[in-house]
Order: sequence, then structure tokens, then C-alpha cells
Amino acid sequence: MASLTLHIPTWVSAAALVNLSLALGLIMAVRGQHPALHGSLSIWARGAVMLAIGWLLLALRNEWPPLVSMLASNALIALGLAECVQALNRFSGNSQRLLAPLAAALAVVIVSIIFGLLQPDRFIRLTVNTALLGVIFAVGAATALKAGQQLRSGARSHWVVTIIFALASAVLLARVGMVLILGRERMPDADQINLIQAAFYGVAALGPAVATLGFALMCNDRLSLELRRVAEQDALTGISNRRHIERLASRIWHKRQGSKAPLSVILVDIDFFKQINDSRGHAQGDAVLKRMAELMRQLVEPANGQVGRIGGEEFLILLEGQSLGSAAELAENLRAITARERLDGMGWTLSAGVAQATPDEPGFETLLRRADQALYAAKSAGRNRVMQAQ
Repeated sequence: MASLTLHIPTWVSAAALVNLSLALGLIMAVRGQHPALHGSLSIWARGAVMLAIGWLLLALRNEWPPLVSMLASNALIALGLAECVQALNRFSGNSQRLLAPLAAALAVVIVSIIFGLLQPDRFIRLTVNTALLGVIFAVGAATALKAGQQLRSGARSHWVVTIIFALASAVLLARVGMVLILGRERMPDADQINLIQAAFYGVAALGPAVATLGFALMCNDRLSLELRRVAEQDALTGISNRRHIERLASRIWHKRQGSKAPLSVILVDIDFFKQINDSRGHAQGDAVLKRMAELMRQLVEPANGQVGRIGGEEFLILLEGQSLGSAAELAENLRAITARERLDGMGWTLSAGVAQATPDEPGFETLLRRADQALYAAKSAGRNRVMQAQ
């Protein structure tokens, strides 16, 4: 019976062409992506192209002069892999380059020059370069795991890249161990196949393509998260916008049906905000709104509350489990802190209306209406004060 023989150059070349196609697809897609993804996608695409060309040169090493097949392929593979790790680092929100993968990639180039051209020694070159590539893959696995923190809860796409990089690192380091155990005399030729060699070529051929697909999935998850933020967050202050805070309020209201747990709301309005815009300009007005959002977050989040901007200078605070007295105390603290604030020498004040849901409250709309009536009473009484709904 005839046996099936795996032709390594053909296998690696075909997989490299697949990865090259995926990388070129990423390059074409970069322009239309969200700004948060543009940098990391560009870097990954560049690295994937370098990896694919490097593996193609290595697979076709018998068709090229040694200088091209060995030095160029090793340099492209190492530097391309380092770029992919940098893409993961950028995806995590870090603008500074990671030095470890870049240093390891440059070391691969230096080792290839010294022990490939100047003082040829395949044993040292293979052992050291394989170990260095294993280190880059290990750093990449850790970076991919960290990059997953940028995704929404429950996202699993980063595990594809993490597992591929960790597996590649393990296979490469196992290959180093095999070469060291066998020694110079018995180290396998590039085309000699055993279990570790087969795993090495399998990871080398399929790993970059699978990792590229995994990174594309990560970008898709990140884009979904960014679109969700745009839909839910106020663009200026970063807190919930009106639609999202009202949706949260509806969810909280239905959750507490049949429960005796208190629910209170605070409506906050910046006093004479139009005068700030007219006298100091809209940039100063925007700065005041941002600072107000920060102050409310600092006070409300420890109380398990939610904050949203529902109008130009009007904010809504939802307080689950807080009584009218507790909510009024929080509102008074916010008022007092705000009265002491200064931006470019300018101060401002706020008025607030507080209301707690009653057992027979027909709906959240009536609760909000009572808080609005209390806010109106605070303004009518001279502003810079907190009033409780009756």
C-alpha cells in the first residue's frame, strides 16, 4: 500500500499564502475601521505580511541563494512576529513599544548573520533562534491575554490568539530541548520529520493564519464594544446619556416590583449655566459639565448609584437601596463640594430635587416628575440648595 508523504515546502508555502491573503485583507479593511482599532490593525497586518513572506522564503530555500533564504527569512519571521505582539500591545491601549519582542527579533537577525554567514554553525543558529522565537511567542501570549481586558465581559476571541501563541512557544521550546538532547551529531535536518518537527511545521504553517483570524475576531468584539459605548455614553462627559440612563431606570424599576427595597432619584441642574456659556464661552461650559460628571461619579459610585446626563446642564442620579434621607444627604454633599469648586477662577452652584419611590408609586415617570417638582422648588427658593419631594 502506498504511503502518503507530507511535502514540507508545499505545506508551509500554501499556509503562508493563506496568511498573506488574510493580511492583505486586513490592510484593505484598515481605512474603514474605528480609530481605536486603526493602529493595531495596521501593525498586525504589516507583521502578518512579513511573517508570510518569511515563511515563503524559508519553504523555497533551495530556490534562492543562502543569503536570501536564511538571513532574510529569519529576519522577516522574527520582526513580523514582533510586530504582531506590538499590535496586541497597541490593542491594549499602550502607545509605547514593547522592548522584549523587538530585542529578541533583532537578536535573531544578529545570530543569523554571525552563525549563518560569518561563522556558519547550524547547531547554535537553530538552537538560539528557535529559543528567541519561543520567547517572542510567550510574550505575545501574555500580551494577548492582557488585551482581552479591553473586550466586553464574556468575550472569548482573545483566547484564540493566546492559545496559538502559547502553543507555538511550547513547541519551539520543545524543539530547542530536542536539539540540545540529540546534540550536534544527531540533530535532525530541516526536512526530517518526527513528532516535534511535525508540530513545529504545523504551528509554523497554520499558526499565523489562525492567529490573524483570532485577532480579526478581537477587533470585531472591540468594535462592537466601541459602538455600544457610543450608543450609551454621553460624548462630552463620558457618563450615561439620556437613553441609557432611562433604560437603566426602567430595568431597575421592574426589578424592584414586589420588593420593599427603597429607590431614590436626584435631579441636578447647574445654576445659571447659560450665563457661563455666554460670559466665558462654550469651552468653559463644557469644562464645567465634565467636572460635574466627575464629582457625581466620585460620590455616587460608592453608593452603587448610576449617573446620566439627560439634558444640557441637567443630570439624573439613580440610587438603589437608598432612602430619601440618604439620597438627600448625598445631594447636599454634592452641592457643598460643587460650591467650593473653581475652574480658571470661576465658581458655580447647583440645585437638586430628591424623591423616593412610594409603595403605591404607579411608575418611574411619576417618581421622576416628583423629583422635577422638588428641583423647581429649589430653584424658586433661590437656587444653590437641595429640596425633597413631598
